[in-house]
Amino acid sequence: MHKHNAVTDDYTRLESLSGGEYHAAKHRFVYCRTCSGAPPEIRMTDTEGGNETVLVQGGVNPRLSPDGERICYLKGGQIWLYDIPSQNAQPLTSMRFGASDPLWSPSGKQICFISACADTADTDWLQTLPDPNIAQEEALQRKKRPVVIEDFGYKFDGLGFQQPEHAHLWVINVSGGKAWRITNGEFNHLHHNWSPDSETVIFISARCRDKKDALANDLFAVPARGGDIRRVTSEGWLASYPSPFRPMYTPDGKYIVAGMFDADMTNFEEYMPFVYLHRIAADGCEDIKIFPADAPCFECVQFPYNTGAPRIYDTAQISADGQYCLFCAGVNGAGNLYRASLFGEPKIEPVTSRQWVVAGLGKPQAGLAAVSVGTPSRSGDYWLMDEASGALIKQLTFSNSWQDEIALSKPEDLWLDCLDGNGRVHGWVLPPQNREPGKRYPAVLYIHGGPHPFYAYGFDYEHQTLAGAGFAVLYCNPRGSSSYGREHESMKKAYDGSAYIDLLQFVDTACRQFDYIDSSCIGAIGGSYGGFMVNYMAVHSRRFKALVTQRSIANEQISYASSDMQGDSSKYTHFEEFMVRNLEKSAVSYAENLSAPMLILHGMDDLRCPVEHAHQFYTALRDVHPEIPVKMILYPGCPHDQPRSIAHRIHYYNAILDWFTRYLKEEQCQ
Repeated sequence: MHKHNAVTDDYTRLESLSGGEYHAAKHRFVYCRTCSGAPPEIRMTDTEGGNETVLVQGGVNPRLSPDGERICYLKGGQIWLYDIPSQNAQPLTSMRFGASDPLWSPSGKQICFISACADTADTDWLQTLPDPNIAQEEALQRKKRPVVIEDFGYKFDGLGFQQPEHAHLWVINVSGGKAWRITNGEFNHLHHNWSPDSETVIFISARCRDKKDALANDLFAVPARGGDIRRVTSEGWLASYPSPFRPMYTPDGKYIVAGMFDADMTNFEEYMPFVYLHRIAADGCEDIKIFPADAPCFECVQFPYNTGAPRIYDTAQISADGQYCLFCAGVNGAGNLYRASLFGEPKIEPVTSRQWVVAGLGKPQAGLAAVSVGTPSRSGDYWLMDEASGALIKQLTFSNSWQDEIALSKPEDLWLDCLDGNGRVHGWVLPPQNREPGKRYPAVLYIHGGPHPFYAYGFDYEHQTLAGAGFAVLYCNPRGSSSYGREHESMKKAYDGSAYIDLLQFVDTACRQFDYIDSSCIGAIGGSYGGFMVNYMAVHSRRFKALVTQRSIANEQISYASSDMQGDSSKYTHFEEFMVRNLEKSAVSYAENLSAPMLILHGMDDLRCPVEHAHQFYTALRDVHPEIPVKMILYPGCPHDQPRSIAHRIHYYNAILDWFTRYLKEEQCQ
């Protein structure tokens, strides 16, 4: 049977899975399925019989109760309860600013969750939903409030400017009644978890740190009934961004297992610090790193840029016997599962060793754990995995079956030695779909963001739509990318020209090794750091015939003050010197060197790389090169991401395909 090529309209059919949880005793697996144009569905699968039912329409984030008889979930920004035997659903919270991340207590009697509030706000008012007739007016008045700024960290992409409200932890009885707040102060409180006896909640927060140390978080504990907050750690930084790690109690309640940045946390210009496992005494009297130097992985987290896998809550769990920590980590472009001994001599061993991405796992039960798995061949699904051997026992979901009709391309590995002799670069070449023997095709180099993430042995439908339009897709992990070790992950080499050379070398090597690539028709595209690199290439190289930059940096001086990740001029003697250096590093300063058509895509609400980058780069390029095609498309309501609305996203992808089709196929390469 002939399979047709991928097209952008397929995004209306793409299913997204999230929130998978397994209950061994009840043979139940629940998850959320979302597809464009339809409300999300919470579904339950009988893991023995295979029958699947839809429990809730319009709900997300399902979590099974400890007894497996109920689920809590989010609907309309509030926590709801669904009783499986009676099929009865009812709201549990009425938080004025919504609720998120609900987590059952081990006793099943309470739920801890996050809800934003100002520290001095009245508790009853916070749990009274506003009259719908005046809610819109209240929201408008909030937007009109002055923003008073006296410190760093006053804005964040996707959230906007800091309001008086912060993320606070609340607890509510499942039987009903009012919730009570267990944290205080003008700080955010994240990644909470319960003690085995349901008496204590642990979380991480920067409540004792300088706001300029944006990644600094400590571990805290507070009684679930409310009371004094106790600081458990003060020496290390617990991991939250960019790869969160939820701290966990051991089953006996004596220890807490957490992911903490390594000791060298001050030189971010050189390296992104690795995250290592620590075993911390519950009373804080002991903190032991349990990540040996000879571990088969580099850290206890991963940051894959493409997985194609369902979302799952956590990437680490305590084993059923309480002796190990199972965690996901990236090594050489793969995401696998590893097992660390919690006691005795530190030891870590692989549980799985495959060219795929285990994106997350649920709590092990009866020797099994639900895992999210992505592969290069198609969109991923949930599976039951044997906790000890890592073997996949049973597939739990069968999403995106329509992809069987698509002539999906399979990427081929490509490794090369760096020209400077310091390491190797790994990547993939994705051939055009339904490729004709003997025919040569244009190719597109796709550069990932970060630079800390890594392209993985996962699935990316955007790459497939490019392949479906008749392009080979080249993508790799240059210096600055994670999962290849400390030296490869150098932040300095991501920006000093080393990664730039890696990318050019990867293109030329791919052209030599894959005879279906037309080496005279190469385009480049990337977002965020990838967009920064496209901009750099646009004004420092003539290798590419067409360029697309997304949500990118064009002028370092804009990012210094306007980005939510503000710069630092303190290392310079004079501020003028700092400003001149920023301009020297900025692509906009070399706009006259542009030689290829440039498409600029940007979200209008981007606070990570503010939209002024796009305005300034577009204006400069059009000003000095009116003869070269330059187009800018801005998307309203879009933060530092590709558009979230399906209509805007399809428009976005069509704009990319149209640009490359015109300037790599129809004009530039004739």
